[in-house]
Amino acid sequence: RDFILKLEFRSTPYADSGVFVRGPQLQCRDYLLAGPYTELKQYLPQQWNELVIEVKGTTAHCTCNGEVLNAEFAVPETGGIGLEGDRGQMEYRRIRIKELP
Repeated sequence: RDFILKLEFRSTPYADSGVFVRGPQLQCRDYLLAGPYTELKQYLPQQWNELVIEVKGTTAHCTCNGEVLNAEFAVPETGGIGLEGDRGQMEYRRIRIKELP
């Protein structure tokens, strides 16, 4: 099923966590200090940020505060959704999911 997952997250410096989308992990951390998305302009360090993951088929389009993180994140056709809290402090809130037609 296709869906949109929206959530807000707040990360301490150098925290390392993520969102699992049908298996693969999308990094969710202090993007400006670590990870593959250090060039983000809209990310707000140590404040609440909105993450939107729109999954259609086997592709997820991912944004942080409206800025593209990954336009074509490959995901399996089925699988679960999970939140990770690996290292440092990561907070999640306002988690919403909507099935797409």
